[in-house]
Amino acid sequence: MDLLEGQYAQDETARNQLFERVLKVHNRDGLISCSIRATTVEDIEARLDCGLVKGHAYAVTDVRKVRLGHGLLAYFKSEKLFMIRMRNPWGEKEWSGPWSDSSEEWKKVSKSEREKLGVTVQDDGEFWMTFEDFCQYFTDLILCRLINTSYLSIHKTWEEEVMRGSWVHRDDPLRNRAGGCINHKATFLQNPQYVFDVRKPEDEVLICLQQKEQRARPKEGKGENLAIGFDIHRVKKGNGEGLELTGLGWEEPGRGRGQTSGSRHPGRAVGGEEQDHCEE
Repeated sequence: MDLLEGQYAQDETARNQLFERVLKVHNRDGLISCSIRATTVEDIEARLDCGLVKGHAYAVTDVRKVRLGHGLLAYFKSEKLFMIRMRNPWGEKEWSGPWSDSSEEWKKVSKSEREKLGVTVQDDGEFWMTFEDFCQYFTDLILCRLINTSYLSIHKTWEEEVMRGSWVHRDDPLRNRAGGCINHKATFLQNPQYVFDVRKPEDEVLICLQQKEQRARPKEGKGENLAIGFDIHRVKKGNGEGLELTGLGWEEPGRGRGQTSGSRHPGRAVGGEEQDHCEE
């Protein structure tokens, strides 16, 4: 996720919505990492004045709404601070700005609250900062959700479907299943297609496209993974004639996987797989 593109540092509403999303992923045991983009070779591992290091994959170890104040007064006050805790992979070199380990800001939080948060005054690479400062300094955020498919869970569950297919070239256009990428408009729709319904506006769809590892079978395909991808098309209402492109996922050569997720408008959609035969 590009934090600069989303302008989360300037847009408070968008920032609060992002925090709730990050909090949900953390509470459901997802994996979260973040980094400050290095734009040049000299920028890699460059340390900023605030203590943060460019080009490092910081691990997010906690996300909290911290109650401010002391004693009973803190429980009756609605003021809470959105906070995030991270760890530098070096195990040292921490954030030195507001709410760093030894900053004066921690006096606003009761001793019991600090103990719950595990605040320590030592250079162990782990530190807290406000989510506002986080969006100000960090440029990239990765949220890796664990997909819950259990029907016994109290949390949101997902319905999972696994479809297996292959790109098989045949001379007969009605039987051909290797239509190439979208540049080949005459044959593109001959690729394998799968139809699914999105019934409610709040529904989300997560698609993951995988291929068998080719490096373990060097005799087939010269041991290289193929460039593959998928497109998502929305079927228009009415007689169903015509397709409208609403999303795109693409896989880089050799990575073996491509995925996309997000909310979809209610309706019927077609997911099509494609193998790269593009010619520029």
